Amino acid sequence: MTKTVLFYARRATDRQHEVSINAQIELGKEFISKRSWKLVGVFTDPMVGGMNDQTRPGIQALLKCASEGNIDVVLCISMDRLSRDVAHSSMVCKELLEHGVELWTIAGDAPVADVGLAIRALLSREMEDQSRCRARVAAMDDRQFISNEHSSAAP
Repeated sequence: MTKTVLFYARRATDRQHEVSINAQIELGKEFISKRSWKLVGVFTDPMVGGMNDQTRPGIQALLKCASEGNIDVVLCISMDRLSRDVAHSSMVCKELLEHGVELWTIAGDAPVADVGLAIRALLSREMEDQSRCRARVAAMDDRQFISNEHSSAAP
């Protein structure tokens, strides 16, 4: 059976590359095409944080469209594109399920269940924290390297 799909993409800050949303959409189209599903709508929120859905017109429009029927799947790259807040993600997932719509992520390659939602959101947050930590360590290493280079160059 061919599923009808709404795709959601979000770029949270100007620190993310400006083509981020286009790249998300292309990945979504590939995912949908491989399954012979039908993309019927794309919703985006450029430069909008993921903690408050009230400030995101794209997610609001997507939820309205999903509630009107004839949609089988809402797809996004990963849970952190939908929201970084587990409670908010749960509310969105519950609302979609109330309308008979499955929430899928490309990263998970399957419908999101309640337990999966919590696990994916936590893992996404953990990966984000790890990335920030690695960037800080790399910056510290760079500063230490420069400092050592200058001290060893002295006569």
